[in-house]
Amino acid sequence: DNDEKKNNNNFTTIKTNDIFHRLALAIALEHAAPIEIFDTQITIDPIKRYHHYEMAYLNGELDESFSTLSTWELRMVVNNDASDNEIQWCRDMIRNYRPDHILHQNDQWRYCNIVRSDVVYKAPAWIGNGCPRSYQQLISGGGKCGPRAWMGRFACKSFGIPTWGVRQPDHAAMSHWTKSGEWVICLGGPNWMKSYWEDRNGVDFELETRARTFCGIGRHSGYNEEKDAYNYGEYEKNVFWLQCIVEIHQEVQIGSQNGNYLQRPVDERLWSELVLLQKKILARYVTEKNVQRDGMSLHCNTKRNLANIIQERADIEENCSFRDDGTIIIPASLCRNLRQNGQNVIQTKCFLPEGGNQIHVRGNACLEYTVNVPTTSLYTLRARIVTVHARQNTLQVKVRDGSLPFFASGNGMNYELEIPYTKGYWEMTRPITVELCQGINTVFFRSSENGSMTIKDFTLESI
Repeated sequence: DNDEKKNNNNFTTIKTNDIFHRLALAIALEHAAPIEIFDTQITIDPIKRYHHYEMAYLNGELDESFSTLSTWELRMVVNNDASDNEIQWCRDMIRNYRPDHILHQNDQWRYCNIVRSDVVYKAPAWIGNGCPRSYQQLISGGGKCGPRAWMGRFACKSFGIPTWGVRQPDHAAMSHWTKSGEWVICLGGPNWMKSYWEDRNGVDFELETRARTFCGIGRHSGYNEEKDAYNYGEYEKNVFWLQCIVEIHQEVQIGSQNGNYLQRPVDERLWSELVLLQKKILARYVTEKNVQRDGMSLHCNTKRNLANIIQERADIEENCSFRDDGTIIIPASLCRNLRQNGQNVIQTKCFLPEGGNQIHVRGNACLEYTVNVPTTSLYTLRARIVTVHARQNTLQVKVRDGSLPFFASGNGMNYELEIPYTKGYWEMTRPITVELCQGINTVFFRSSENGSMTIKDFTLESI
């Protein structure tokens, strides 16, 4: 009986505090007031929003720390104002186009680095003509500080990372949670004193994040109940009830400008000051050591995550593939002059089922490959690529007979490969016809100065 009671207690504990319970509660609270899809009057369905993040978590599509988030933190994920389809598109797009942003070693720029790499700082180019604005349009057409901050928050939320908006003097930025428990400001200055969002000052928000983090240590791995005096109920006991008194007395809490708050008489902000003091007391105990979260050790965590998936598929030796029907597939990562292109060509791991690597090309880059064919023949040439910008240029192609001197007269034929706008998904380019000579051929691809694309491989099919 005692064993059965013990098992039942364990079952109840897991079920009432697992990620799915917290996710459902976060959505119920955050969507109690309807949230509309960005630039539309369409209300987000809370039930569908729950199922979206539930399945994304089970499929290993979210950040591995997602299962460690508190209900309060999850509220700043599920309030994503994009449609569920667009959230899915964001994850697919970054996995396809820039997987290095997912594997970024710096927590500050994981996921949201897509803004720095691809959202050009310029006046935004929306489609218009009655078509609602969208995040897909934003990454394609660029934007200034406001739209760039939108995109950064959207990218983080899509992968399950909480974000908070940030405004600074004459500037818009963003902040987000990291697994160390620290919230960091991106796309703006790091000063919380100069930051605010809506009617709340950045200092007050940052203090609350640390106070809540420390009070929630008991839910995370490494917590020692005998050593740590506080538990998850401490925030409610020390801060929440004081905030209720603030509301009863109709005190205006710390607003976007600290100066305006401090100018009010003390008797008009007494309880607000006590709230702030309690947050400071709780926050001072937070250290990176005692709040580091390990998602793999928590209840209900899936063992499939982004890092594991891509690692399983990356350790594959890549070589040119010669099929019986004469088709030749050249992996883009076999580029001979990869290092000579500097940061214009980046080799990354690939999330596609076949694994291996892929390359990201930006700016004026030249790619060089060699291929050995048995007979002189015409071939169709196509590339498997991903692009996110509607305005695309061609890829210049030159085929040279490797048996002749490089500068030999007439050595080489020039072609153009049209690059489509794939909206973040893998597509094959339209084929062009090229001539390869018997033996070794050198194939050059040159990108335009303003172009950017990700390439998996090139396919040559004998005609």
